[in-house]
This record gives sequence, C-alpha cells and structure tokens, in this order.
Amino acid sequence: MLVVGTISRALGDASDYARLSSLAQLERPTLELSHALQNERDLTAGYIGGRRTSGGKAVRTQRASADRLIAAYKQASGEIEAPFATPLRTRLDEVADALDGLPQLRASVDAAGLTQGSVQAQYTDIMSSLLNLGSGLTTEPGAQALAREIRSLDLISQAAEYTSQSRAELNAVFTSNTFLGGQFPEFAGTVARQEQTVEEFLSAASASQQAFYADRVKGAAVTRTKALENRASELAGASRLGLKADEWYRSSSQKLQLMQAVESHVLDALISRSQDLQSRQQRAALFAAAQVLVMLALAAGISITVVRSLTMPLQRLRLSAMEIADRRLPEAVKRLRSAQVDDLGDLKAVPIDTSSPDEIGEVARAVDALQQASLGLAKDQAALRKSVNGMFVNLSLRSQHLGNRLLRLVDGLEQKEVNPDQLENLFSIDHLVTRMLRNSESLLVLAGAQNKRAHTRALPLAQALMAATSEVDHYTRIVIADVPDVTLTSDSAIDVIHLLAELMENATAFSRPESNVIVRWYSSTRPSGLCIEITDHGRGMDAGQLDTANRRLATPPPIDPSSVRTMGLFVVSQLAARHGIGVWLASSAHGGVTASVMIPVALLAGAPADTLLSNAGNGPAQQPVLLESPDTGAQGGGTSAPEAAVGSDDSTPSAVFGSVEEWRTHRRLVESMTTTDPDGEQ
Repeated sequence: MLVVGTISRALGDASDYARLSSLAQLERPTLELSHALQNERDLTAGYIGGRRTSGGKAVRTQRASADRLIAAYKQASGEIEAPFATPLRTRLDEVADALDGLPQLRASVDAAGLTQGSVQAQYTDIMSSLLNLGSGLTTEPGAQALAREIRSLDLISQAAEYTSQSRAELNAVFTSNTFLGGQFPEFAGTVARQEQTVEEFLSAASASQQAFYADRVKGAAVTRTKALENRASELAGASRLGLKADEWYRSSSQKLQLMQAVESHVLDALISRSQDLQSRQQRAALFAAAQVLVMLALAAGISITVVRSLTMPLQRLRLSAMEIADRRLPEAVKRLRSAQVDDLGDLKAVPIDTSSPDEIGEVARAVDALQQASLGLAKDQAALRKSVNGMFVNLSLRSQHLGNRLLRLVDGLEQKEVNPDQLENLFSIDHLVTRMLRNSESLLVLAGAQNKRAHTRALPLAQALMAATSEVDHYTRIVIADVPDVTLTSDSAIDVIHLLAELMENATAFSRPESNVIVRWYSSTRPSGLCIEITDHGRGMDAGQLDTANRRLATPPPIDPSSVRTMGLFVVSQLAARHGIGVWLASSAHGGVTASVMIPVALLAGAPADTLLSNAGNGPAQQPVLLESPDTGAQGGGTSAPEAAVGSDDSTPSAVFGSVEEWRTHRRLVESMTTTDPDGEQ
C-alpha cells in the first residue's frame, strides 16, 4: 500500500506540474500581448496629448500588431482546460471580457469620446486582467514548489507595467508640453510604485536572476530615462516644460525592452523548472511502478503455489455463488415484486453443493445463510408492500365515500343558497372536493388497485374532456379547439378522464398564469386511433428531462418512494399501460410542452369512430410536435404533418365552461352516469 500510495502521489504531482507547465507556457503569448497593448496604450496617450494631430498612423500600425497577438493568445488559451467555476476559469473569462471591450475603446479614442485619463485607465484594466493570469498560478495544485519563480515573474511583470504606465503618462505630458490637473501626482505615484516593485523583485528573485537584472537593465537609455523623469518632476509647476516627447518615448521604450528581457528570462526559468519537476515525478512514478511489478511477480508466484491446492473446491463455490447472484436471487426478487405473499410458499433457498469441512465449506454455508436471509427479507418486504397497499386502498375508498357524501351535501346547499358570495364559497368547496376525489383515485393507482368508480355506459369523448377539465384547479384556462363525435367504452371512460385530468393539471401548473392550455385532436391509422394533444406555454423541458419522462411513460416504473413525489406522471403511466394508451411528451413550437395521448380504436365505441378513422390519411406515422400558435389553430408537426388533421384548422378555440353553473351542471351529469362501490367505507 505504501508503494501504491507513492505511485499515486507521484502521478498526481506529475499531472499537477504538467498543468503548471502548460499554464506557464501560456504566459509567453500573454506577455507578448501585454507588451503590444502597452505600446498601443502609450502611443495612444501621446496621440491624445497632441490633440490627435499626429501619431495616428503609428497607433493604427500598433493596433494591427496587437490584433495578431490577440488571435495567437486566444488560440493558446483555448487549448487550456479550465473547468467551470474555478479561479483559472474566472481569470480567463476576465481576460476574454476585457479583450472583447477593446474595439469599443479604440472607437472611443478615434471619436474623441473619452478623456485621456479614462482611456489610459481602461487600457490599464485590460493589462491588469492579463497580468492576473500569471499571479493566479499560485492557486493551482502543486504551485508551492514553484512559488518563488511565480512570485518573481509577477513582480518583474508588474515593474514593467509601471514603467510602461510612466512612459504613457509622460508621453502625453511632453506632447501637450504641460502637466494638466492631476497628471503629476499620478505620474509620481507610478514612478514610486515601479521603484518599489523592482526592489521587491530583487528581494524575491534568485541570485542568478538578480545578477541578470543588474547586468541587463543599465546603460545610457536607463540613465536618460531617469534624468527625464527627474527633470519632469522639477518642472511640474511650469506652464511649458520644453521637453521632447520623442526623446522620452525612445529612451523609456529602450528601458522597458530591457526589463521585458528580464521578464522573459524569469519566465524561461519558470517553464524549465515546472518541466523539470514534471519529469522528476514521472521518473519517480516509473521507479515505484517497477517496484510494484517486482512485488506482484513474487506475490503471484507464492499465490499460485498456494491456490493450486484449493482450485477445485473454490471453483465449485464460485460457480454456485455466481448461479445464486446471476440467476436465482434476481429471479426470486422479480417474482417477489409481482406476486402476492400467499403465492410464495414454494420460494426457498437452494443450498450450495459442497460438504467440505474446511474454511471453504464454512464460506459455502455462510453464503447459504445469506441467501436464505435475503429471501426472507424479500418476503417481509412483499408482506409490508401488501399491507401498505391495503392501507392505501382502504383510505382511498373511505375518502371517496366521504367525498361523495360531501358533494351531495354541498350540492343540496347550493340548490338552496341565494347569497352570491356564499354560493361562490360553496362552489369552491365543491371544486376542492372534486380534486380530492381524483387524488383518492391516484392513491388506488399507486396501490395497484382498480378504480371502484365505473361508467354504466359508453361516454362521449366531448363529455370525457369536459369531465377531465372540471377536475383541474385552473379549469378556466383550458380551451378545447374541437371535439370529434366519438364515444369511449364504459370500462375505460373513468381511467381516460383521470389520465387527461392529470395531464391538464400539469399543463396549467407549469405554464404562465395568464396563458391558456389548448386541447386539440387528430386521427391516425398507424397506430390506429385518436390522438389528443394538450399544449401549454410554460418554460418547457430540456431534452434530457423529456427523455426521462417519456421513458417513464412508455415503461411504468415499479412503485417506490419516488412514485409519490412524481405521482401525476406515475399515475398517467399506469393508467396508460392498463388500457394500451400511448402517451408521450414533446417540446411545442412556441415554448412549453405538448402531451400527446393516443387512444386506440379498441377504446372507441360506435360507428362515428369507424367513419372518422376511415377518413384518416395513409402517410407514415409521426409523433406530432405541436401546432403553431394556439390562437391561430394552425396544425404543424416535426418532419411531416400528422395524418388526417381533423377539427383543428378551421375551429376557433373557446373556453370549456362559460359559467360556474355550467360547470356544476356538467359535473353532476357525469356523476349521475357513474356508480360507486357500496363498500367504499369499511
């Protein structure tokens, strides 16, 4: 374990150093872009200070050079893997945002829309985001070993940036030949920060880097730059400075190039150091892996010698255990899920065929005991499930019985009440009880029981749609475009109403309160039946959510605690499977979701249904992707239009119920056509 841990650590460290090396190499195009933008900023300062009368060509040339380096940086940074919500991702995004704003900044410079100070500040912000990439290396894994190199690079880059800022400031001042308000304090502060940062770099850098800086950053250009800075400070209060901008820009640029050479030297050291650490850790991992291989070879030789004496008993035990795990227990669990407890008397564990008295025999007997315990636990779960289902059925039937009694009582009160406010309250109670009854029916579905309520005769589809609408909380938002003249068989009518009500409830719950839910239909020959589409205009579902929901609808999942959390979808899938009804969801053309319900011919009664389906088209069957706007009634579909679109093109959608009284009248009509199990209350 110690050797394996060593390999793991070495490989992890090698991966960290490889990432640091790639990030350090990204610093090269980053620094080149920084230098180009520094030159653009400083030339722009002189261009603005000279009131845009000269220097424009140099600015445009420098912009073109910077654009080429921006493209190179974007290509290099695009190859860096930076997961979302990490410090590196944040820094890369900040640079991208800053570079995206560069064209607008340039346009403002050309249009004289910003002051010199504002332009320089915005360029400096872009530079800060680029420099933050280098300083941010300290947050990467493994950076502790490179902390000194990263610190040195950050400090020399900051010193070069301050040198460039002072070049820009004095370029503008010398061009305009005077210090404007606030320019001298800003210049003095920049020079002070530059000198302090150089001192910090020399303290943090290695001896070789200190020597390289001392040997490189010297000479006439450095001396002349310092002299011009001192002279500018002495003449800060004069009305005209009389100093040459081109001489200043030339000498300060030479000094900046010397500092950038030191910057490049420090970067080379950082990259070399990170690559060296990566190689070292890879070699350590290879050495440790070789040790592991040797140890494994020795262990394998010893194991083969010992195992040969145990091969046959272990093989029998293995085969028996695999038979239990792969076939016996899965078959037993599958049977337990679908069977009643009373049907499981013959379900017993089959012992493993081995009588060895040694440890292998003890393991075999332990597996037998585990198998027996597993089957006993499964039986207990089946009994518990049966008990829970019985409680669901009992409570649901009691609730249905009491709900029906309450409806009759409320109905009597409504007939006698003349006060409009009280009548409105009674109607609200009436509607709530109706929805409670549907929840009771959903509990029956969860328990796997049949609904005790059934129609005594075939029910027109129009009345079924209205009955489903009346069980929805926001029923006033449901609009039925048109209804065909067909009827549902008596044994399927209640379940179809329940299924449609659940889909309508979802459509109103997950769409805007001011929007309507549109119900349309069309007939189909493959598969043969009548399709009802329920379209909302809510926020919709993404492809993954639609795929998960459609799998649940096509293959009803087993009952578990999650079924209660998504009871509507579970109930729809169970009711659809019970009658062979196809249900699927799809995104609608104008936002929201379309729920399609394909009612097979077997559930449609009467000659009108035969006539309707005989007029359907013969094109390839398509799952309809809903219609155009719900206000126009136009029919649309995925790759081809649905077959024989009927009752949707020329119809004008209208509200299902014109008044509360109409709702009550229809609700009582539907109730009069159903019967309830007299033993509902036990």
